[in-house]
Amino acid sequence: MDVCSSKKRKKIKGDWSNLPEDLLISIVRVVSMVDVFSFAAVCKSWRSVATKEDFTSLVAHQVPLLLALSRDESTNELHNLTKNKVSEVLMPEAKGERYYSSYLGWVMSVSTEDMKVSLFNPLKINESQIELPDFDPSKMYSHIQPCPEHFLKKFVLSSSPSRTSDYIIMVLGKHISLGFCRPGDKQWRFIDTTGDDELINWDDKTLNDIIYYKGQFYVVGRLGTIFVCDIEDPQQPKLRVVVPQMPGYIRRHGSVYEQIYLVESAEDLFVVSRFWGNLQQLTAFKVPLRDGNWWPYSLEVRNLGKRTWFIGSSSTSVSIDTGSNSECRANCMYFPHSIYDMKRRESEPQLRKIPRSLNQRLWIQPSF
Repeated sequence: MDVCSSKKRKKIKGDWSNLPEDLLISIVRVVSMVDVFSFAAVCKSWRSVATKEDFTSLVAHQVPLLLALSRDESTNELHNLTKNKVSEVLMPEAKGERYYSSYLGWVMSVSTEDMKVSLFNPLKINESQIELPDFDPSKMYSHIQPCPEHFLKKFVLSSSPSRTSDYIIMVLGKHISLGFCRPGDKQWRFIDTTGDDELINWDDKTLNDIIYYKGQFYVVGRLGTIFVCDIEDPQQPKLRVVVPQMPGYIRRHGSVYEQIYLVESAEDLFVVSRFWGNLQQLTAFKVPLRDGNWWPYSLEVRNLGKRTWFIGSSSTSVSIDTGSNSECRANCMYFPHSIYDMKRRESEPQLRKIPRSLNQRLWIQPSF
């Protein structure tokens, strides 16, 4: 309800819409980002304060929310893990069957029936849906025909559609497919990943993760090779190796039980290798972008300090500065199903159980 409406004003003392701006800024700076969306919904003047540029810097300290989605769209839940709270989310824009989230809070919806693709932000107030070109799996895969439900791994944005119309959407498909488009494009463009490069092992062309980092799209292969997407010439886009594959003793010989992620933290780029065997094992290394040399004793990360990493298979992984007053656990990696404690070197389940019917789980970092 809008407390600035004429009816509501008669029931309360004073005009809440005319509170001094400096007072509103003081209020909005001490509430969590989830509460900020309620704050912004009060009235236009409050929303104006909440969306100021100087406020957006607080996103770096905001704990991502876990969005749990159902197939039939009847129930969607937003989990605040730090406060152990759950809110139901109405998402009329969500018309697809598979969902993927970017670190800017935007979600990609893909209909597995007709390959319709769109972007929307479940936490935006009155944010319009953005239609994208349809997917054509036959163009994304030259040698296989994957199951429509699982042909896509992730997507990432170069900038927020809320702030600019000049942005790029990059998608990472299963195995070796990369595609991108800009607003207004009629079709996706695809990057050639089949070229003969003596630095690339064929097995490493099974691409595991993608991230937008310092103005470029980076991809990591199954064996730890770091690629950059060269799309300056959109007619001839290609992958370029910037760091050769990891030595076997770092990447555990490319086991099929291993998943490799990319995450940016404190302006550096890191690789996280998660292995499932008799015991869950996890390793993290700083990517040596300067010289390309993997030196495990100097690059391995054993302590995140006051930072927390949120890792996802269908979400862009993010890092936040927990600070001294955060309710999020520092020096931990949060996964949709578990928390990995870097100090104890072991994992534990999330505090709140999520119904199995909500089988798609995405990290959503609130952002205006």
